[in-house]
Amino acid sequence: MQAILAKACRGELIAQVCVDNPELISRENSTEALLQRFKVERGNMTKSKK
Repeated sequence: MQAILAKACRGELIAQVCVDNPELISRENSTEALLQRFKVERGNMTKSKK
């Protein structure tokens, strides 16, 4: 358990997940796509408050 926690704190687990599952960081899950979704959602939230 401590070894897993140590790897997680060093960021080693995420690196392996990205290597093993490239689809998790591409297409609709890419940084650009997520930022676009955040912008749309923020815009929707702002409009609903008015």
